[in-house]
This record gives sequence, structure tokens and C-alpha cells, in this order.
Amino acid sequence: MTQLVRLAGVKFEGRQEVINRLSIDDHIYMERDYFNSHDRNAIGVFNEYDESIGWIPRETAAKLSPLIDSGQEFEVKLNRILGGGFGLFFGVEIAITKVDRKQQERVHQEIIDILNNQTEEQSKQAMEQFNKSMRETHERHILEGNVDDLLVIINNHWLSLESIQSFIEYSFQMGRFEDCFKALQTLERLATVYHNQDILNYCKENIEVYLSYGYDQPLPTPNQKNYPQSIERSDETYPDLDRIREADVHDKVDEFLKEIMADMESYDAEIRAEASFLLGELYFLSGKVQEALELYMLAIRDNPNKALYWGYTAQVMNRNQVDALICSRVIRHAIDLDPTNPRWHFLQAILLLRISQAEEIDQLIETFIYEITTARDLCREDQAGLKEAIMSLIIE
Repeated sequence: MTQLVRLAGVKFEGRQEVINRLSIDDHIYMERDYFNSHDRNAIGVFNEYDESIGWIPRETAAKLSPLIDSGQEFEVKLNRILGGGFGLFFGVEIAITKVDRKQQERVHQEIIDILNNQTEEQSKQAMEQFNKSMRETHERHILEGNVDDLLVIINNHWLSLESIQSFIEYSFQMGRFEDCFKALQTLERLATVYHNQDILNYCKENIEVYLSYGYDQPLPTPNQKNYPQSIERSDETYPDLDRIREADVHDKVDEFLKEIMADMESYDAEIRAEASFLLGELYFLSGKVQEALELYMLAIRDNPNKALYWGYTAQVMNRNQVDALICSRVIRHAIDLDPTNPRWHFLQAILLLRISQAEEIDQLIETFIYEITTARDLCREDQAGLKEAIMSLIIE
């Protein structure tokens, strides 16, 4: 059973600055504070760098501390990062789940029983499924920087530094550059532990490249699956921008501006995000690109689950010759959130081609072909303009 808890003490002792740097997929943990003079049940919560982000509220800590003291394990994850805009303090909501070791042992035994009692073909399928699950677990640990878990896995010979290096190369080939950067940081820490100078040099050299493109500046992380996404019309417009068109047609732009400025002060993050996006589009239409991009990013910060915000941001960046490695990092989020939108795949194909040609990197050509053909295949019959642009790039 998972319990959602909002942390206490987040406003004090510099925690706002620490929380501001958090991403929703960052590793966190909780730890008993046996020497706390204010609460004998005190439980602190920390990020992966052992920096405090808050405390478990007193009433909840009173229930959890006896369980922790008796040896019960808990899994702790960030669930939501609240506030932070327009002078509001950041808040943190975490998910606490009791670790059921007996259940894990039962699952392990069930796998063994299945393998012992199935036919050769069934055993092969079961083992493939098991290996897939293990790969996904390993990849999650790599991307989240869970070094302690990875050390256990490596020491049991289930994974190696070289296999993590291969994962990095594969992620690069697939155009998942942010995954590359995260994995490189994890591998660097592991290589330091194992004193592997060759891999350490490999990490430092490649991390330096990503740092030069600002990859150390964290982007907001989507935190809601199956979020409703906008559908592009046949004339290449989106319903989300209809309010701008209506205000222009009815000569009510000033009134419309007052509405969206008021919406930007809303306590509802989605309303603020929509207002920032619309104002950004107005700036873009008036030729103020930098101001537009800043507002698009503000929209993403308030609502990182909407692919349109990510896609438009990457599109405007690309049109204004922002480096393709930066644009691709942004459009990747749009694709992951809305994989059925052909425009996002088309833009990723353009960016991969730019990177490949500029840096003479042949490994990206295969993924370029995948993205451009995916974009073509996803186009609806009424998206003639988009399909024509896609076909033109294929012919080139």
C-alpha cells in the first residue's frame, strides 16, 4: 500500500533552494533521526546528495518510526513538486510504499517453478520476459543514478561498467541524448568507485560535451501518464490557440491580454501554463522570439505533461537555429508524451539529420530513417501539408 505524504519544514534551512533543483524522477530516501531533540520519532527525507528536503510530518512519523526501528523497509519516491511560481514556496509530496520482501521471494520462487515445469519454448518465453524486466530495472537504476543499487548488481555480476557504456552508445544512436547524459553521470560515479580510469576518461570527455550544451540545467519532468494531448488539425493549427485567433478576428486583443495576464496569477498550474503558452505565441507572432521561448518554458514548468508545449518550444528553437542537440532534448519529451503525433517525429528527424551532417555522425542515420518513416506512417489523410513536407525530406 502506498501512502502520499507532504513534507514538513520545507521552508527552512535552505531547503527551498535544494527543492528547486529537484526533478520528479530524482532518487530520494528517508532516514530516522535518533538524536532529534524536538521529536523522538523524527524521520528526515534527503536527495541523492544527502541534502535535506524536509521532514515526515510528526503524526505520520509516529506511526512509521516503530516500523523502521523494527527493520521494516520502505520505498520512497517523489510524487509531486508543488508551488514555486509567482512568489509561492515550493512544497514536496512523496509516495511511501512498504517493501514486501516475502512477496518478492514468492515471485522469485514462482519464476523458478514456472521454468521447472514448462516446455522448452515456454521456458524460453518466460526467461525472455524475465530478462526484459531485469533490463528495464537496470536502465531505471542507471537513469535515476541509483549507484548503491547498481553496485550490488555489478558485484553480483548481473551488470558491468562496459554494458552501461553500451547502453549509453545505444541511447545516443536512438537520439535519446538526455538519457546519455544521465547515464554518463552514473557511469562516472561507478568508474570512480572501481578505479577504472579508461571509462572515467570516456565519461569526463563526453559529459564535457553535454555540459557545453546546458544539459546540467534540469528540465521539468512529466509526472502524469495518459495526459490528454492536443490533436493537430488538417490546416496545421491546434485548438489550444483558437482564443488568439478569435481575439484578433473580433478586435479584442487588449481584452484578451488582460484575461491571460489574470490567468497567469491563477493558483491552478494548468491555467497558468495555458496563459503563458498563449502569451508566448503572441510574442512569437510579433517577432519577439526570445520572450516567446521564455514563456513557452514557463508553460512547460507549470504543466510538463502537455506535448504541445514541448513541441512548439522545440519547433521555434529549430526555426531560429538553436543548436540541434538542445532542440532534440526538448522534442524528445513531446514524442514520449504524444508518440502518435507525426509532427514531433518529423521535427526529431530534421534535428537528427542536422546533428549527423554537422558532426559527421553516421550512427544517427538509421534513427533518422526510423523517425521520418514513422512521421509519414502516422500522418492522417487530411494532413496533406505535413505529409508533403515529410515526403520532401525523404526525397532529399
